[in-house]
Amino acid sequence: MRAHRVCLVLSLVLLGLTPRLAAAGWANITPPTMNEVPFGIGFGYNGAGDKRVFVGSFGQGVFYTDDRGTTWSNVYDDFVLDPPAASTIVRDVLFNPANPAQGIAITWSGSYATVSNGASWYRHPANEAGDSPAIGVAMALIPDGSGLLATEQNQGLVGGAIWRYTWATDEWAVLDPAMLLGTDGYFAIAFDRSTPPAYYTTSSSKKIIWSDDMGVTPHTYGQTLPAGTVTAIVCDPDLPARVHCSMGNKLYRATDRTSGWTLAWTFPSDVTALICNPGVTNRMYAGTASNGVYHSTNRGNTWSQLSTSGLTYQAIIDLGMHPETASRLYASAGSAAGFGVFSTDVPLPHGHDPDPEQGALRETREESGSGGMALRSAGEMLWLRLGSAAEVELEVFDPNGRRLRTMALGSMTAGEHQVTWDAMDDGGRRVAPGVYLYRARTGRGGTASAKAVVLR
Repeated sequence: MRAHRVCLVLSLVLLGLTPRLAAAGWANITPPTMNEVPFGIGFGYNGAGDKRVFVGSFGQGVFYTDDRGTTWSNVYDDFVLDPPAASTIVRDVLFNPANPAQGIAITWSGSYATVSNGASWYRHPANEAGDSPAIGVAMALIPDGSGLLATEQNQGLVGGAIWRYTWATDEWAVLDPAMLLGTDGYFAIAFDRSTPPAYYTTSSSKKIIWSDDMGVTPHTYGQTLPAGTVTAIVCDPDLPARVHCSMGNKLYRATDRTSGWTLAWTFPSDVTALICNPGVTNRMYAGTASNGVYHSTNRGNTWSQLSTSGLTYQAIIDLGMHPETASRLYASAGSAAGFGVFSTDVPLPHGHDPDPEQGALRETREESGSGGMALRSAGEMLWLRLGSAAEVELEVFDPNGRRLRTMALGSMTAGEHQVTWDAMDDGGRRVAPGVYLYRARTGRGGTASAKAVVLR
């Protein structure tokens, strides 16, 4: 049977066809006490340094799980408003990568913060004075680690805005106060990997705005898009100028900021969520309004539907990819027919997929280390997790054990950190394509290693 299957796959490849890879099916992990529609999906850490999955809800605050959905806890009272019977819609949840105890939840009734890994929350007092997003929609971490940006929907005659939150001061500031004088609303937001990084956000009138100086000089970027509202946007994690956005059931692509947008794909129903897999090159996922989830293995060039087995409700609200498990995908779903939270392990073929633009092949590997450390890699990009603050050094070795590069990363706080290797050795020479070993070490003797295949 195995030989026949291999021959079939090989025959499809020789014919120029791509065999469809279906997920194994979805598990319904809806919290037992959830009786309203789930919304945003976020990820943080618990006090022991393990990943914690969060799901915002309509009227029930925040739910979280430390075991990927087997058991859940609910924080409700902290989100109850005045009058006491009223609660709010939690739209998005984000945590500070350098301090996992600190997180932000934006809602349709202001913003909330936690300094206890999400076990308890407090409402920002400034909400009453209009000094934070009142009707929050989405958030994105600022790449320099200083905080995050959030989008705000317009409030009738009062405009929405793009807000900046700073971890160190626990304060919000609107990027451009003139936004509040208009009637525009802002929705999706994402950062690219350019230098300096630029954010892209969607608005009700200008479609898409980008800025690489935190809003000092905003640029309109939707001139060639058709009429309508942009509902989702995602930036390619490896190609800085490549951006996808959705309008209705159409997916559009831009490869630079001047040549405009082209139609990339048409789905059977409206696109409600777009994400990239941060650990696997080329992988993208799209949630739809009535057809479940689609995935692309080639940067959005073609799409196929993931298995709907076990996905009781196919109206997707939000998607989230587990940061430490490249195959674990979460979805919140809900409609008049019902609602739920689901997870699935998406297919990750060995070696992953070739990069059509760069001719690169990257393989993600992860190995747990000692001293509370873990290291995950995807080509030249690495994610290092520390159980406690430490001085860290990263080494790169070739397959023969020869050390090619040593990088002193300095003092790093507990939590997850992203590190990029420029594929150069200590002499400033570009290394050849091949298999490499990364090893991170701390001054206390902790170590972690990971392997990655890099073809250029």
